[in-house]
Amino acid sequence: MWKLVSKCLALLFVIPAVVIIAQTTEQPEPGFKLTLSRGRTPGEFSKGMQVIIVRLTNISNELIREDTCSAFGGLYKLSVVYNGILLDEPEKKRKHREDMERGEAAGGLCFGSNPGRHIQPGEYWEDSIYYRTAKPGTYEFTVEKKTFPQGPGQSVTVKSNTLTMVISESEAGAPK
Repeated sequence: MWKLVSKCLALLFVIPAVVIIAQTTEQPEPGFKLTLSRGRTPGEFSKGMQVIIVRLTNISNELIREDTCSAFGGLYKLSVVYNGILLDEPEKKRKHREDMERGEAAGGLCFGSNPGRHIQPGEYWEDSIYYRTAKPGTYEFTVEKKTFPQGPGQSVTVKSNTLTMVISESEAGAPK
């Protein structure tokens, strides 16, 4: 009789624990998607400067608001592959992005003037990223952004499509 009672008590504790573990391993669905396209380079830009347009589309059922840290594409990580070799993210840009992801803009928290952008479900906004292609060759660009950068436990990383640009000798911006 005692064995039966102890087994029943054990089941009472094990079943809720299994349910809790099963619920906590589920990753949230991202509320946006990222798409890259090539932008037009204004005439006043120097030779070799490329414009990459990042379109963030709201695929959720909720409003997406931009905060000061994410303003103007501050949370995008740009990956660049040049002729098949992944280039390192510049240290200054990496540190700035990571500070923004932690909510630490300019040494403080992300408060202050905000552009106030927001998008309804199905809408999008676009940001421009400028990249100097100093040498001729094939460049492949991909952007990624975390869904909840200040809450890493509930965040997933969303990656864009890959944008390929073949830069000729005449288009490259290497100093002569």
